[in-house]
Amino acid sequence: MKKNIYIISVLLLLVFTACKKTNSGTHKEDVKSHIDFEEETDDLNDELREFGIIENIEDGAYPFFVVTVNFVERKMKIDFNLNVENVSLDINGLYDLVGKYATIYYTSELENNLTDLHVDGDSLLGEYAPEFNTDLHKITGVLDGAANVTAGDLPSMLSITDNNGEKMDFEWFIDSEIVKENGKTVTAFYNLRGVHEIINILPSEE
Repeated sequence: MKKNIYIISVLLLLVFTACKKTNSGTHKEDVKSHIDFEEETDDLNDELREFGIIENIEDGAYPFFVVTVNFVERKMKIDFNLNVENVSLDINGLYDLVGKYATIYYTSELENNLTDLHVDGDSLLGEYAPEFNTDLHKITGVLDGAANVTAGDLPSMLSITDNNGEKMDFEWFIDSEIVKENGKTVTAFYNLRGVHEIINILPSEE
């Protein structure tokens, strides 16, 4: 199961991303695709580019949205994260794109997705603990960054450093039970997921 999660995440990135070539022919991130577009852009050198229909827009904690893009020719749909303050459209302009074609510029990467935290074999999530899954990745080490309960609608960033000095960062909503374990040894269970973030959207002129 662990291998399947990793393979699916990587394949997702390879199928739906197209990286602009550099002079050396290498990429800044190993997970980016080697597919090339016929058209290139001189202004956006680092982002990936794709063309599709903006099928749905779901608002989260402002200024963040989830944008669903339908890649019709590829017969697949992908959800993208979007900070509306980072693009050239306002909220009304963004919603006006629903059902229309647009070119999106975005980044894609694999992210460690934390699912549970254990101390001495017990989950810190209590009754909300997910079913234990031995196929997940895990790291045991000292918890840091969890000194305060998460305030607001956005997750905090915590880290775990193991005995070999390897440090892993995770986004998580920190509660009072997790705060008690800050600076102590915990075990984090996580999987890998593909994360796609829109940098800009250009409405189609058609």
